[in-house]
Amino acid sequence: TDPEMVAGWPSVPYDSPAVYWQGNDTQKLPRSMHKEHRGKVLDLIRAAGPLPGGLVLVQGGVARERNDSDHEPIFRQESNFHYLFGVAEPDCFATIHTDTGTSTLFVPRLPPEYAVWMGAIATPDDFKLKYEVEAVRYVDELAAAIADMAPSTIYVYSGVNTDSKA
Repeated sequence: TDPEMVAGWPSVPYDSPAVYWQGNDTQKLPRSMHKEHRGKVLDLIRAAGPLPGGLVLVQGGVARERNDSDHEPIFRQESNFHYLFGVAEPDCFATIHTDTGTSTLFVPRLPPEYAVWMGAIATPDDFKLKYEVEAVRYVDELAAAIADMAPSTIYVYSGVNTDSKA
């Protein structure tokens, strides 16, 4: 049987493949689907003739706060970030190395006080297992990580969204 899901995380460890699942009667989708999506993006970049040593940099959705209130607006992940990584948590970034396809997820470093109100804080290894990426680091390490990678080109979103025209 499947474990109870709490905020998108299984309440007990289990050894089955990682899945994207919203609980109850919703469809379970293998996390490998997001890796396939990343591969398709890399194929498009490579077909366009990228420079060796390139890096794709994507930003997830940003959590919004409502001051002087006892609740926050419901978070919704940025659609392209969700398509590529399936990440549910806000304030994340990710990179994909164009030569190797290696993906690194960058998550916020939460203060110990977070656990008082929200429960145990997920570790980088927890995120790595959940999202099937090769590496997980903290957002406050992003600039140093990019500098260490020394990419020849950094690919970011630009232009007009063909759906929303934004």
